[in-house]
Amino acid sequence: AEAALASTEQVIANLEKRQTELTASLEALDAPSQAFTLNRELADVVESLETANEKWAALAETVASFQETADVS
Repeated sequence: AEAALASTEQVIANLEKRQTELTASLEALDAPSQAFTLNRELADVVESLETANEKWAALAETVASFQETADVS
């Protein structure tokens, strides 16, 4: 579970980086025709980020539960 948690944290970091890049691209956009494509990708990244954060929260809870069980034993 800890490996999955670390992997999910890396996915989240990559998605957050891409979100920042897309936002910067949209703010500096010279060609409005690119806006649709960038906005679509940004929406996909935001959706993936929400899913990854939910997965991370569930994994973090599992890891914490395992640690509590280990501490009690």
